[in-house]
Amino acid sequence: MCFVCTSLVWLDNRTADLSATLIAGKGKGQADCLQAACGLPIHPYFSALKLRWMMDNVPAVKESINTQSCLFGTVDSWILWNLTGGVAHGVHKTDVTNASRSMLMNLKTLQWDDKLIDFFGIPKTVLPQICSSSEIYGDIRVSHLAGRPVAGVSTFSLAQKMIALHNCGVVDVTDTGRSDGRLSGTWVHEARDG
Repeated sequence: MCFVCTSLVWLDNRTADLSATLIAGKGKGQADCLQAACGLPIHPYFSALKLRWMMDNVPAVKESINTQSCLFGTVDSWILWNLTGGVAHGVHKTDVTNASRSMLMNLKTLQWDDKLIDFFGIPKTVLPQICSSSEIYGDIRVSHLAGRPVAGVSTFSLAQKMIALHNCGVVDVTDTGRSDGRLSGTWVHEARDG
């Protein structure tokens, strides 16, 4: 496992210039030009701009995308990926509530939208599979909880569950993150063996 970039969390404003450039260019001066599909205005807060910024500003991210060894996601997909086995077996999924805050999901189809993905120039292959908020995502493969299903993934609930496990001494989460309910950061993982 190899990190190629640190997270850009929801309040990280390095994407402000990119936001303004997209509004002035592709958005033809309209911040709400994508709102019909994704329900959101172009704004530095949302994950699509953070993904695009990393692709443009972090050479290791661009290289790992070119070699098809890169995954993007929010804290929910990162924790899920680790709980379900990481490089060896990790499940790369997210729920519709997290995907809906990315600017890449179509609100009518509840799937990644090709036009939105093209607008930001993000390869679909790096995005997690979108699932409902109430299904089984995979089985835990770490700790004495191995074999138990993971279900109901959301940034807030999964992060709190992970913290609770850590506080009980069940799982070491020092390589993941903690949530106060406001995380919408983005992680990048370079898969070397899987």
